[in-house]
Amino acid sequence: HSIENDNNLNEIFSAFGGDYGSNKIDSLIFEEIINVVFNCKNFEDYKKIYYENKKEKEDPEDEGVLFGDWIEFERQIKNFKEGINIEKKDDFYLINCSYFQDLFKKKSDIIALVEKYNRKCKDQQLTLEIKSSNKWIIKFPYKIIYNYIKKQVDIICNLIKEKINSSNSKINSIICVGGYCENKVLMEELKKSLTSIQFLQPPNPCQAIMKGSVLFGINPNKIKERIAKYTYGVKVNDIWDEKIHSNIGNKIFDEDEQKWFCEDCFDIFIRKGEKLLIGQEIKRQFAMKYPRYGEINF
Repeated sequence: HSIENDNNLNEIFSAFGGDYGSNKIDSLIFEEIINVVFNCKNFEDYKKIYYENKKEKEDPEDEGVLFGDWIEFERQIKNFKEGINIEKKDDFYLINCSYFQDLFKKKSDIIALVEKYNRKCKDQQLTLEIKSSNKWIIKFPYKIIYNYIKKQVDIICNLIKEKINSSNSKINSIICVGGYCENKVLMEELKKSLTSIQFLQPPNPCQAIMKGSVLFGINPNKIKERIAKYTYGVKVNDIWDEKIHSNIGNKIFDEDEQKWFCEDCFDIFIRKGEKLLIGQEIKRQFAMKYPRYGEINF
């Protein structure tokens, strides 16, 4: 964005990005670690295995307790992930996994799964400690999650660099908001890869998103100019032009008009990358084929 003289914003280029954020790391952790060790990657799997082992029907009262246990386990993983920094990558993080005891008939079952994971990932060994009959602890090496984060961070850094290099405008600053910006690995790698950029971060990056949403809701004109993320238009039948239509549509003859038409042409209103101004109108005039109804596919 550029800040204009009236303190309103204009987009320099449209929003961009992909599946590279904090939720992606969560999905990798649960898909590639938790699923291998505990045979479940989400609450539905957890609940299903629990009732299968108990040989009971699902009980709404039990489900509330089970859901609470699962949320607590997810919270531990989240704390593990957010606490990672480069200095700690050779340390371990202890996670209480006693919630999963009811999923296994005997201790040897969980030990076998941990060993299976360790055979698969030889450089990132998990350690299961059964401290007592009701306290199971898994020692997770920081390195496991650090590697997940680093891989995603590298993608983010390259994506931002490409966008900055392709821009006709000089980018001076990057404002970092959202919970993921509290991750030290992300911020350190960004600063290393973009040394000429000033990085700004509000005291509470999560809250900044909510505040921005409220400000924009109160005054949608705050952003006066956007860049189209997509090309927009409608489907029409156009008078046949051999030079234009020979490779793009079906040639049909209209008995009423006694003319050849190209069926299903794309009449473009605005193209991807063009500027969109607040209050801008684009007008088209169409003749309807039938007197009683017309169909518009936008």
